[in-house]
Amino acid sequence: MNKVFGFIATAAAALAIYILMAFPLDSGEAVLGLLISLLSAILMVSFLPFDLRLLNPVRVIKALIYLPFFFRKMIQANISIAAIVLQPKLPIKPAIIKEETNLSSAEGRLILTSSITLTPGTLSVDIDDHNLFVHCVSKTEEKLLEPFEKHIRGISE
Repeated sequence: MNKVFGFIATAAAALAIYILMAFPLDSGEAVLGLLISLLSAILMVSFLPFDLRLLNPVRVIKALIYLPFFFRKMIQANISIAAIVLQPKLPIKPAIIKEETNLSSAEGRLILTSSITLTPGTLSVDIDDHNLFVHCVSKTEEKLLEPFEKHIRGISE
C-alpha cells in the first residue's frame, strides 16, 4: 500500500510542479504534463521510500512554519555574506566545525544538512552518526544547528 500511495503522491507532486511552471496550460500541455508526471513517478517510486507518517497534518503545518524561519535565516546569511564581501580586508575566518545533532531520523538530518548547505556562508561537509561537520566562512561561537533543530524535530520525529 505504501508503494501505491508513494506513486500517487510522487505523480501528484510532479504534476503540481509542472502546472505551476507551465501555467497557463492548454489541453496538449496538460496531457504532456500528466504523462511526464506519471513517467517520473514510475521511475522514482523505487528510489524514494515513502513514509505515510510524514503526511501527518501536524507535521505538514510544522513544515509550513519552518519555511518562513528558514527564509529569514537565509536572508540574514545573505546580508552577512554581502557585508563581508564588500569590506576591503575581507574579514573571514574559515573553519570546519563539528557540532552534535540531536536529530535521530534520517529525514530530519537530511532536512538539517540541506538547510545548512542552502544558507550562504555554510556548507555541510559530512555527517558521522550524530556529528555534523560544517564549513563556515566565519567561525562563530554560537550553536549553528540548534535553531534549525528545534523546528526540524517537529517535522521529522
